[in-house]
Amino acid sequence: MAVKRKQTRSEIALRRLERVLHEAEGEIPRALVRMPDDAVKETERIKKLRIKSERLSMDDELEMALDPKTDKDILDVLSRNKDVSIRCGVARSENVSAETLERLSRDKNAYVRSWVARNRNVSVEILERLKNDSDKYVRDMAIKTLEKINRGSGIM
Repeated sequence: MAVKRKQTRSEIALRRLERVLHEAEGEIPRALVRMPDDAVKETERIKKLRIKSERLSMDDELEMALDPKTDKDILDVLSRNKDVSIRCGVARSENVSAETLERLSRDKNAYVRSWVARNRNVSVEILERLKNDSDKYVRDMAIKTLEKINRGSGIM
């Protein structure tokens, strides 16, 4: 007898929104029926629409931001969220794009910028700028990350 894996909150929310979208559209998107490559693209498009529709709870959005499997484009959408904790979650993600990290490195909130400074994929250029940040904690994190890069060790 196989043991069922417990579903994450984001998986449950995504399925719930798939049903809502399906009912709204009245049919399965044609791309999902035609080809697997189209199905992947269509699935990502639907995920983006779900996030933009604001039907996800803040907890679901935060869980998606912290999920290492979340697509870069979805992280980009989440990075524009007004909630600081969600932007921090995106800044922590190892899957976030360089462009999104660049934008978040200029965020008005110091916590977001400090998470950018700790991200293992942050560029040296961003760190050089953040080591002169107005917030002491952000400066310290950028300097610490630059030192780790210079020593050749892993980043936090």
